[in-house]
This record gives sequence, structure tokens and C-alpha cells, in this order.
Amino acid sequence: MNEQIVLAFRNLGLTEYQARAMAALYNNGSMIGTRLAQFAEVPVTKIYSILDQLEKLGFVYYSPQRPKKYHAAAPDEVIEFIMEKRREEMKQLREYSKQIQTILKNSFKGASSSDSDKVLFYPTNESVWNSGIVGIFNDSKREVLAFGFKEAWEDALRHSALWHAGLKAAGRGVLIKTFFPKSLFNDISKLLPLAVDDCIKFVSHKNDFNRLVPDSQVIYAGMVADDAILGFAFQDPETKLVVNGIRINDANVARGFSEYYFKPIWNQTQNTEGFVREIARQELKRRSIQT
Repeated sequence: MNEQIVLAFRNLGLTEYQARAMAALYNNGSMIGTRLAQFAEVPVTKIYSILDQLEKLGFVYYSPQRPKKYHAAAPDEVIEFIMEKRREEMKQLREYSKQIQTILKNSFKGASSSDSDKVLFYPTNESVWNSGIVGIFNDSKREVLAFGFKEAWEDALRHSALWHAGLKAAGRGVLIKTFFPKSLFNDISKLLPLAVDDCIKFVSHKNDFNRLVPDSQVIYAGMVADDAILGFAFQDPETKLVVNGIRINDANVARGFSEYYFKPIWNQTQNTEGFVREIARQELKRRSIQT
């Protein structure tokens, strides 16, 4: 099994079993379902439902002989189909983001709350980082889940207040789990020297855990605290910077987002905290020598 092909398809959004089936077909050519299950290392009980899914997507087809023999579609056709689907999803997501921001701007002024205090709106970049995220860190008791696109993390590096709040949360035993898009991780050794001191201390803390995920899976920027609080930051499509955000104090909403978005990605991605902590500790050492 060529794991690079599997990873490439996973990065494009296919499930593990779908990616393994496609990789096996490209590696070994056409074959019957039971043999494909063997090459793909997919349970025989799952392989036909996986092939049905791939057939509906147009990625595989079968010859009419018995038993059926499955063939992979041309690679460029498969990749173009996936990329077009992703473009449509991102277009739709931008539309949703604009709609939400319009509704919130018309409903709230300043960092004000609704009558039930369930939703807070933060109208500026500074208020998102220095009030919204700081508040979530301050209110956390057990666990914080953090996620974001590359530009959001780069923007966050310069905001001392949020890292100070995060460091305090980690210090009182809150477990903080973050996932980074791969494009950010590739530049991490260049970016950390630009970060404020508390950011470096936070990243090197024993209670900060992080994972590396494909950029295609990072379509939100925000946080979940204790499965009770959900925060979102919204990006300007032109500058790519965070422009405003919301905090939702609703356990059902926060828990749902955690269970259906964050945790599935977290559980299937690569652990990177050892590498990141080491870079952070080296940066702290460098700064202590300079001072």
C-alpha cells in the first residue's frame, strides 16, 4: 500500500477506507471486491459499501462480468472532481459567513449580549483576541479545543493577552488541544521567533497538545471550552485577517460542534506536540541568552 497516495486522498477529503481503496486500485490495477479489500486493508464487510460510495462519486466503475471487477477512473478526473467540490464548499461557507456576520451586526452593537446572554458579538479584530478568546480561556475549567486557519494563527501570535490567559488556564490544569493546518506547521520554526513571550511559554507547556491536519479540513477558526462554550472568528476574504467573532454560551451547540467537527479530526491526525514544544523551548532558550 502506497501510504503517500492514501494521505493525498485523505488531504482531499476522502475517508480513510475510501482513500485506501482508491490507492489500492491505482497501485494494483482493476480487481474484484474481495481482493481489493485485501490490498486496501479494508474489512471485507465494508468494501462493497465503500465501492458503492466511490461509484456514486464517479471515482470507480465496474465491468459487467461476474464477479464484478472494479476499475479506478482517470486520476485527473478524480482530482478535478474533488477540487471542484471543495471550491463549491468554500464558496458556500463564505456565503454562510457573510450571512451570519450581517445578522449579528444588525442584532448586536459592541461586545454586547442578547437578552439571554447566550451570544456575544465582538465587532473588531482586537476585541476577538483580547476579549473573546481571553474570556473563553478565563472561563474554562477542564478542556479547551482550539482550531484555526493559517492566517488566524499568524494573527494571534502578536496578542499577548490571549496567550497570557491561555498560559494561566494551562497552569491551573486545563488541557488545551489545538490543531494546526499543515501550511502553518511547515513554517512553525520561522513563525515562533515572531511570537510574544507568553505564546512561546504556552506552546512549550505540558498541558498544551497539538496535531497537524490538512489545510482542507480547517474551515473554521474558533474554540470550544468544556463542551459548554463555542467561539468563532470570521475572516475577511480579501485580507484573510480576523475581522469579528461571536461567543455562544450553549452546551448543546458547543458539544455538537466538538463531537461532529473537532474530535473526529483530532482522533485521526498526527501528534506533533513533541516537535513543537522542542522548537518553543529552543526559542525560549535563545531569548534568555539574548537578555
